[in-house]
Amino acid sequence: MNLMKLSSSKDNLLEKPLQYIHPELYLILIKELEHFNLHPYDVKAGAISNQVGITVFLRYGENLSHMKEHYWDWKTIKEDQVEVKEYFHSTGEDIKKALIADYFKMMKP
Repeated sequence: MNLMKLSSSKDNLLEKPLQYIHPELYLILIKELEHFNLHPYDVKAGAISNQVGITVFLRYGENLSHMKEHYWDWKTIKEDQVEVKEYFHSTGEDIKKALIADYFKMMKP
């Protein structure tokens, strides 16, 4: 884990929507979610960035109760989009599982 990771509670005040911070990363996320028939409104994607890299926060599930975060440096984003796509793909699997579990909890008598 990189020491430049941005995830303190103070930094959460600086979190902005991913589509504004890094539109290209947001598009990669949306394309990976499409593989699971998930839509942009199924996940709230936020980010905090600095000169060294970006921390992406993905909130999902009922009342956005689940959260995953991941840090990438700018070099990785620019040169190794496979890693980024794989992360978003695995997160898509987690989101789908959480939404299915939430659905069955809601339908339970």
